[in-house]
Formats: sequence, C-alpha cells, structure tokens
Amino acid sequence: MRGLSFFAFFILFLGILSSSFLFSQEKEKVLASSPQPVTQDIYPKSSFSISPDGNKIALSMIKEGEEESLYILDLRTKEYRRITNIPAEHPSWSPEGRRIVFSSFNIENFSSRIYIVNADGTGLKDTPQEGYRPAWSPLGNLIALMLQHNIWTMNVDGSNLKFLTMEGYNDYPSWSPDGKKLVFSSDGNIATVSVKTGFITDIFKEKAWCGYPVFSPDGEKIAFVSNRGGEYDIWSVNLAGNNLTRITQDTARESFLQWRPDGYIYYLREENRIYNIWKVKTE
Repeated sequence: MRGLSFFAFFILFLGILSSSFLFSQEKEKVLASSPQPVTQDIYPKSSFSISPDGNKIALSMIKEGEEESLYILDLRTKEYRRITNIPAEHPSWSPEGRRIVFSSFNIENFSSRIYIVNADGTGLKDTPQEGYRPAWSPLGNLIALMLQHNIWTMNVDGSNLKFLTMEGYNDYPSWSPDGKKLVFSSDGNIATVSVKTGFITDIFKEKAWCGYPVFSPDGEKIAFVSNRGGEYDIWSVNLAGNNLTRITQDTARESFLQWRPDGYIYYLREENRIYNIWKVKTE
C-alpha cells in the first residue's frame, strides 16, 4: 500500500475486520425454537424412520431384555409393536408406506444384510445384499446403502448393485425429494451425488465433524449434526453451502435426522444415557 498513511491504513483495517465479523455473524444464524419430546421412555433406541403419512414410527429398539429389533410405534395410541425376531437397524419406509427396509447385523459372521418386511410384520425377505443404513428412494425403485465405506444403490430386490462413491469414508445416505440425488457424510463433511451421473458436489467442509445429513422437504436445504459449536447440535445450510443456521443448542447429543413436511426435524436425542425421539421446528 505505497503512499497510504498509517492512519488511513488503520481505518481500512478496522473496516475489513468489522465487515468480516458481520459476515461471520450472518453466516451463523441461530434459530430460536424449543425442541419437544416425541417419545419419553427408557428403552434404548439406535435409529428410526417416520411413515409417509406421519402416523407411525419404525424404530430399532431394545425393550425389556430383548435383542435389538424392529418396532412400530403408533403415534396416535402411543403403543409399540414388535415386528421382527431378528436384529434390526436403520429402518426406512417405502413411499407407499406398506414396507420397511432395514439392515440386520449378524454377530457370528460379523456382517450386515439388507432385509425388507411388511409394516405389519409379515413377509420378511432377505434381499440378499450385504450393507448398512439402507434408504428407500421416494420414487420407490431404488434403495441406497452404505457398503465398504461407500455409497451404493440397488434395486428393491437386491439386484443391480451400483457404486456412487469410490474414495474416502462415505456414510449416512439420504435421498432428495425428487429422487435424483443423495446427500451423505463424506469424511466428516457433507456432499451430494447425482444418482444418474455419479457427479459429487461438496456442500459443506470444515474442520469439525458433520454427519446424519438430510434434505429439506423442498430440496433447497440440508440439515445435519455437527460438533462445530462444541456440542453435537443440529444445523442447516443451503445447497450453495451458506446461510448456515444453528437449530438446536444444548448438551444433549443428536443423531439420525428426518425433516418432515410439517416443518419439524425429528431426531434421536441422547442425554444421560437415555435415548428418545424429539422434534424441533425449523420455520
């Protein structure tokens, strides 16, 4: 800055510092909303999925000394019903709400397979594809899954397995509302991949860990869990990677999000070793 006086340079520096502070404040908004419990019991839960009509929750749960199995919670009656007799994790409803896909871990051979069961507990079927964390496409034709640290898709019957990612540790696939993309956690950051082309777009990168990403119902935003603020809270960001908003701010640990058309994000909340489903308004 040749010819610029020290005083002028100091004023310019303060202006840059001030604008940077305002910009960072604008990028990190805080949503003032109070989370509400959906379940309030002592049964350990590891994952869940809300039915398309919003009346039921499929959840992986341990109840009264039983092994981790798939249960259906009727939100109108508040009653649980067990629908599998095998270990069950990461349920995901079919778009019409009649079937549920889930993964089942076999401790004897240390592998996990993808199963499908009717919502009433009948018709249990081995696909028989290995994998974790299946997610049923909103179009009904594909199931996304995590296998060998990468994101794949397959037909509902387990055929036509295709990889979408090849490098790094990629997990927690979740569909866009139009079924054209998947959002996922990539080495602790957030990215999307086109199901048709396999083109990957980085959405949000930072030093803090990010996971459990899900699309908003309109497909314009992504919610995720991050410890960027010191605790594992819920955040949202738009597809350009900005307009960052903090949705929860507490000492509880959040995971397994689902953003519903009613404007609520439902999530698993762990505090003092108690696991329950909560929801928080995003609008």
